[in-house]
Amino acid sequence: MSVEASVVVPAAPERVWERRSDPEAWPEWNTRCMSATLNGSLEPGTKISFELIGRGERAFHTSPRLVAVTRGEELAWEAKSLGLRVPTATRFAPDDDGTTVTLESGTRGPLAFSYTLALPEREQALLFVEMLNGLAASFK
Repeated sequence: MSVEASVVVPAAPERVWERRSDPEAWPEWNTRCMSATLNGSLEPGTKISFELIGRGERAFHTSPRLVAVTRGEELAWEAKSLGLRVPTATRFAPDDDGTTVTLESGTRGPLAFSYTLALPEREQALLFVEMLNGLAASFK
């Protein structure tokens, strides 16, 4: 399974990067994020712990590890559990109207089907769109 959503944010890439790369501030613009904590410095190997509210108002917690931190270009992490890997990346690209932000996630492993039962692709796509729209609106 793979889900991708993009939005054009009306701000320069550096400003968008600063906001997206500050997990503790995510609840200020992401209505689905109840809390987020960066457990160390912003670099590969560091855990991010966050609690999100999914569709149907179900709360879930995850603590993925950062796998890529390229200032102004990419912020990526991977959640792992027995038989399941969920890599997620946010990418930033300059755009005439600001910055195109793309959020992409995939599911891998023998238990990937169980993840899609809990969070179907359509539901995850709607969550991504809502999150990205919140990010864009925070610059207006």
